[in-house]
Amino acid sequence: MGRGGGVRLGLGALVLAGSGATAHPAAVAAFGALLAAAGAVLVLLPRPRFEALARWGLALSPGAIRLASLAAIALGGWLAYAAAGSPA
Repeated sequence: MGRGGGVRLGLGALVLAGSGATAHPAAVAAFGALLAAAGAVLVLLPRPRFEALARWGLALSPGAIRLASLAAIALGGWLAYAAAGSPA
């Protein structure tokens, strides 16, 4: 429970801290803040609620999981593009 939320919280803080050096700093900062907020919620979630959330995720259809994976890949690709196209 704590590790997944902690990783998300730390990654969000890193993205937020590095957003000023990207081509789209406001959008990257918003994504970093959203990622950090999601990590904080997961860290603070009580164990029964976290387990219910995990069961819900495991019950999703394969198509929904593929769609979420595609969205994550697209967002990661956009983050890489924003970071690579940073104004030097």
